[in-house]
Amino acid sequence: MQYKFVELELSNRGFLESLLGNAPIRIDGAPLLYISASEKEKLWSVSPWELQEKGYTLRATLETQTLLFGGFGVASVVHIVPVNESPQIRK
Repeated sequence: MQYKFVELELSNRGFLESLLGNAPIRIDGAPLLYISASEKEKLWSVSPWELQEKGYTLRATLETQTLLFGGFGVASVVHIVPVNESPQIRK
């Protein structure tokens, strides 16, 4: 999993999602997705630096729906599995 600490989203959708309390997440090879604050807590339950010290990261499966005019709806976490890899931490 990649952890990105600064996410600047300057689109109308980004503004609307932030008003609704949703946060942007990026996955390599996938478009920008939004996730609710409670779902984000599941992904960030442990600090990325603690994960790096312990030598593992998380692999998450997300579920979302395609929107009628393009893009994706708010994603939800289906399940999370620890993996023996080092997390990628970006700013």
